[in-house]
Amino acid sequence: MDSEKINTPHRPFEALEIGAFRWFVAYRFFFTFGLQMLATIAGWQIWAMTHSKMQLGYAGLVEAIPSIGMALYAGHIADKYARKKVALGAMIFIQLSVLGLLIGFWLGRDLSFSAFIFAALFGVGFGRSFMAAASFASLGSLIPKEKMSNAVSWSSTIWQMGMITGPAAGGLFYSFLSSRSEFAFEWCYGVVLAFLFIGFLAFSRIPIPHVKSEIQQEKIWDRLTSGLKYVFQHKVLLSAFSLDLFAVLFGGAVAILPVFADEVLKAGAIQLGWLRAAPAIGSAGMAMILAFRKPMKNAGKNLLWAVFGFGICMIGFGLSTHFWVAFFFLFFSGVLDSISVVIRNTITQLYTPDEMRGRVSAVSSMFIGSSNEIGAFESGLAAQSMGLVPSLLFGGSMTIIIVGMIAWKAPALRALSLRDPQQE
Repeated sequence: MDSEKINTPHRPFEALEIGAFRWFVAYRFFFTFGLQMLATIAGWQIWAMTHSKMQLGYAGLVEAIPSIGMALYAGHIADKYARKKVALGAMIFIQLSVLGLLIGFWLGRDLSFSAFIFAALFGVGFGRSFMAAASFASLGSLIPKEKMSNAVSWSSTIWQMGMITGPAAGGLFYSFLSSRSEFAFEWCYGVVLAFLFIGFLAFSRIPIPHVKSEIQQEKIWDRLTSGLKYVFQHKVLLSAFSLDLFAVLFGGAVAILPVFADEVLKAGAIQLGWLRAAPAIGSAGMAMILAFRKPMKNAGKNLLWAVFGFGICMIGFGLSTHFWVAFFFLFFSGVLDSISVVIRNTITQLYTPDEMRGRVSAVSSMFIGSSNEIGAFESGLAAQSMGLVPSLLFGGSMTIIIVGMIAWKAPALRALSLRDPQQE
């Protein structure tokens, strides 16, 4: 029987044969597209009107505060109530936040723009904490375990396509509209809303079963911390989460791309959009390759090498003085990041029981999802205090050091094989 399983040919499209999963990846694409457009347009607007590196950092921080602060409670809610209703409610809240930004600009262009943008980003961060916990936890109930690695690869591929096209579309839309209308930013935010709504409609079509648990019998503090306890009790999960946390925290360059594009590369809005999209282009290509392969035998070592290479790419990007050289390093940072994302998400799904997925997904969001925004604040602060290029070299170097420390301290991660997820 075991030999039959081993010799079963790998079917690269097996996850996409499931109708519910097709709706899931459609939701991921359109909602990611909209959020990435929002990030690109808001970042460009902040830089254009303030030329402040710290304002870009604050934009990341104001989104991260509610996302991290509500993460544990969001995980508890995702495991206690119907995950579909929780995710849809969070998406509605995000759309209302962007709508508030749009209405604020239409009615009060003479008022402080930063108040509208920061309030909207705060609302987006709040909604994302619940959406991430509920939607990611839902994936486990849609896909059989034997197809999970393939599903994660396709989910990552489609997500990265949104990451590619969203920033590029943001730059193109603004570049086209800015010479034709004084309301260019407002029209761009309207387009953002349209794509978020399409993602909302796609998610509403997914038949997600309600997972019953004994969570009602637990004390409130135990409910909120059970996800953290579970992660800290499982060394493979803890190591994988920690690795990505510090890599994104120190190695991210996206937040200061408007500054780098303007001051170093002398690039405009369109080029900024492509620079933001470059990591996602590389990531989508690699995720596609991984979808056509069987689960990695040496997944733990591959994860460590991928994050190590990511740090090297950040150093190379920091030393770039030409657009295509910068694009090259950002592209390959995405290739390596995709390996990391697919392995980590597969680990999360395989090592987590269904009734715990909401809370563990919330911990993942705290470790990784919100580290993008905290990393944005760190990048803005480092660029302000150290200088733009030195801050990028520092971040890449810290990423490499973190990889070395985790490789030394986590033998279980080094030995991990996704073909045998229960080896821990």
